[in-house]
Amino acid sequence: MRAGDVILMHLAELPKASLANLYNDLWTAVAVLRSLPPLARQIVLRLVYLDGYVDVSQWISDEQGELTESLAKMKKVRVIKLKKNKDDSTVQGIQVQLESSFRDQLRRSLAERNTAPFMKGREADRDENTAPDALRNWAQKRWES
Repeated sequence: MRAGDVILMHLAELPKASLANLYNDLWTAVAVLRSLPPLARQIVLRLVYLDGYVDVSQWISDEQGELTESLAKMKKVRVIKLKKNKDDSTVQGIQVQLESSFRDQLRRSLAERNTAPFMKGREADRDENTAPDALRNWAQKRWES
């Protein structure tokens, strides 16, 4: 069992309100995205800038059941909302949308620079005329001690 599966299992056991609180944090949303299986990550990244429901079966065929499995995992951790067509019980009849707080935090992580908490106050002095030797010396002192 991979570490991502353990994280997803834990999140699936949490109450809905706790997950909603967690998804209000940018780094939690990114960690959950990284914990998802590859197909689920691809679906999330395709949905991140879409606000409405989308039939993801138009993007991906479900010949081996991977789409069904990915949607089930995302639903368990409340990353997506599903809307089924009344007359179709197959994957093709399912409309998918990302949960709004999760989607908003992922958008923020993709759009903003330096969102890491440790980045504030850490930018190096930006002197356009820094000589290559001075930069090399600074780097060696900093990382190659």
